[in-house]
Amino acid sequence: MESLHIDEIDRKIINIIEKDPITTHTVIAKKVNRSQPSVTMRIKKLEESGILKHSVGLDYSNMELYLAKIDLQTNSPTEILRVINDCSHVIHAYRTSGTNSFSIVIASFEFKDLERIVNYHFRNNPLIKTTSMEIITEILSDFVLPIRLYNNDCECLKQK
Repeated sequence: MESLHIDEIDRKIINIIEKDPITTHTVIAKKVNRSQPSVTMRIKKLEESGILKHSVGLDYSNMELYLAKIDLQTNSPTEILRVINDCSHVIHAYRTSGTNSFSIVIASFEFKDLERIVNYHFRNNPLIKTTSMEIITEILSDFVLPIRLYNNDCECLKQK
């Protein structure tokens, strides 16, 4: 895939959309001193290239949730990716270099459930060498992620 050159106008457009995703192209055009059709073409180019995405999400910093960051080490990343994708309490995950293979953020409406989620999916998983959990005590900026938490298909909290 060929990378797309982003110029200063594109960066300004992205910044405006980031601050207010429902801003009209006309308003953006006025702010960047370009025509509305020009702005529309730039936004379309950014979307088609995959640089600019639109998504509905929850701002977890404004919700009454308990969050934890899980770091784990495994030699079976493909299998662990399935676990990560199947659990609705996993709200974000990263593959990492170095000692750990993944850094994962989980969320729950009950503090006690964080430990149960980690035990069920990670600590009791023979494919995982090490697991550490840290409770997130404060979110310092907007933390908007896709909505996954209301899907309760995962078995991790159904087992007592």
